[in-house]
Amino acid sequence: MRHISKTVVFACLFVAALIVLLLHLTLGSVFLYSPAELIGAIVSGPNAAKESQSHFIIWEVRFPRAVAAALVGAGLSMTGACFQSLFRNPLADPYIVGVSSGAAVGGVLALILGVSWGIGSISMAFATALLGLAAVFAIARVGGALSLSTLLLAGVGVGSFLWALITFLLISAGQDAGKVLFWLLGSFVGADWTKVAILFIACAMGGSALFAIARPLTIFSVGEESAARLGVETERLKWFVLIAGCALAASAVASVGIIGFVGLFVPHIARKFVGPDLRVLLPACVLLGAAVLIAADLIAQRAIPGTDVNVGIVTAIIGAPFLIVAMRRKT
Repeated sequence: MRHISKTVVFACLFVAALIVLLLHLTLGSVFLYSPAELIGAIVSGPNAAKESQSHFIIWEVRFPRAVAAALVGAGLSMTGACFQSLFRNPLADPYIVGVSSGAAVGGVLALILGVSWGIGSISMAFATALLGLAAVFAIARVGGALSLSTLLLAGVGVGSFLWALITFLLISAGQDAGKVLFWLLGSFVGADWTKVAILFIACAMGGSALFAIARPLTIFSVGEESAARLGVETERLKWFVLIAGCALAASAVASVGIIGFVGLFVPHIARKFVGPDLRVLLPACVLLGAAVLIAADLIAQRAIPGTDVNVGIVTAIIGAPFLIVAMRRKT
């Protein structure tokens, strides 16, 4: 697939993302709108939402939900691509070092304590994600350096402990257990423009940080010793990538709950088309990740009529077989 022009690949990804966005706005979960109604609502702008029910549903319900899905998909995919380069393992993803389970602990605590969604809940998720990451770092440090092979095992161990803690909190939640469980399975229900704005800021800051180290991280992915000889400060790079990825994953988890596998298979697919250079791979992951998660959310709305299936379930159904196939090929 490398003979395909990267310009063509990016054009196709952009068109795919645009198509699934329009389908998301048109189909939704209940009301179906014609292309003419959709174009009319978009051209009329958000102010027309006060005058028409269809315009209100498109601008205040579907549009922010679709954009939130696009931002979360882009953020998780960028983090997954960088983690796969850092660990030199195509099966690594944003949750490999206990980041998601750490952030989930903070999100569950915020729900149980009644902290409204926003900076407060994101801060709690980020703080507990950093604590989880710090525990993994403490275990993975060998001779003063961060051992990536040990880091993977430490991430699995710490992640298992944190999921046990989440289960305990879920049992302790009492009548709020259903709400907590629904959030844990991942959903874009209730997404609004405020959530979109906060997600955009988090993704812009985290994404910019990852773009800034795209070249040295690409060199690092070839080999740590070779990167060090070429002037890459490998220890600083490891910390930078893990903390930036932690921030992106934590903002996604705090916003919509656990959405797994997107950070695993999206970078894997994008790499087949544009290669391993992160300066090209990261923009491809943004477009493909956005398209995939918008499509997954649309499937979640339409799979069972009248019911909004958690999008985390949809991505797991898609991603788990992909993981099995990828593992067999790697073996």
